[in-house]
Amino acid sequence: MLKGNSKDYIVISLFILAGLCLSLYYFDSRLEMIEELQRENFKNSVNENFESVLDQLEEKRGSLETVSNLFAASEEVSVAEFKTYVGRVLKDRKLSLCWRNNNDEVVASVNNSGVCDVVNILEESQVEGKKDPKLIFSKFISSSGSQKGFISVGFGLSEIHLPKNKLVAEERLIFNRKSSNSFFEYNLNDRNLRVITSALNLDKTRTQTKKVASFNGVDFFYVAQMNQEIQNTALYEKVLLLSLFIFLPFFGFSIYTYFLLRQKDRVSRIVTKRTKALEREIAERRKAQLDAQKHSQIKGEFLANMSHEIRTPLNGIIGYNQLLLQSEVDILQRSYLDSMNQCSLQLMQIINDILDYSKLSSDKMTINSECVSIHEIIEGITDAMGQRIKEKRQEYRCI
Repeated sequence: MLKGNSKDYIVISLFILAGLCLSLYYFDSRLEMIEELQRENFKNSVNENFESVLDQLEEKRGSLETVSNLFAASEEVSVAEFKTYVGRVLKDRKLSLCWRNNNDEVVASVNNSGVCDVVNILEESQVEGKKDPKLIFSKFISSSGSQKGFISVGFGLSEIHLPKNKLVAEERLIFNRKSSNSFFEYNLNDRNLRVITSALNLDKTRTQTKKVASFNGVDFFYVAQMNQEIQNTALYEKVLLLSLFIFLPFFGFSIYTYFLLRQKDRVSRIVTKRTKALEREIAERRKAQLDAQKHSQIKGEFLANMSHEIRTPLNGIIGYNQLLLQSEVDILQRSYLDSMNQCSLQLMQIINDILDYSKLSSDKMTINSECVSIHEIIEGITDAMGQRIKEKRQEYRCI
């Protein structure tokens, strides 16, 4: 449960939420751009591989033109000349050639590999074989003489090599024989050939399809599929790190503010606790002061009452003593009466001092300036204390 000012913690939560929203907004805004860049890189890779496929097929098909030029430039070509020419000009192309005459009879072959067995002179291009499929191009030839026939060039589809690219998950060649509207698909990854019903059932968001060319009644398509896993990895590497950098200042500042508020709440609780303790202590001291004032007041009242009670009989004693002094008494008696009168006056003075003390406690004391005689004070003390001293058989002397 939040303590202190809960509004501060709500503001911190909203600040973190704002940072998260800004980070997500940046992620969403950049996501489409990076995806577009990824698709563009994929397209560039597809274009490079497409050009490579096109060059390799053109090179293989160009072999037909090369052999056809031999017949066109000669009046008659012998088998030896044919093999010698092919061996010199096309020795590095790993091709299988089959020469048939106009009666569909095999005249000569080079690196046959079964090409002559499957060639159909009625079809200009063929895809034959399952385990090691071959693409066969055929062309009608004629010499300047009366020599006519067909030249077929075959090569294994496994000879088509493309550079590996992480963005490309799968690459395929699709052949569409237009005469029968049939489709063949050759997977360049697992090197398998299969018959498909249509070449158009493709995910266009992740697939690029390019038509290579049309050779001898067959349309050639190059199909590349994007590697979705690589794409997602690239997105997270580029976008999440930037989004995290945007969110971290908000989060860090919020955590810092949160701990400051926690420290503020802690200090506030300590101050509140100490303030309450001081208030209790002040209240107790105030109560003690009031009690002391009350007790002092009671004591003053008591002293005042007692002083008044004592003054009443003491005034009577002083009065009667003065009356005796006015009567006829001998010298010794007068001395005793003077001492008694002096003691009575001193006692009256003590009572007056007690009254002054009670007035001092109640802030009612007034100080009066009066002249006194030190000699009279000493004589009074001597007279008051002389009799007691004589009784104890002691002597005293005033200096």
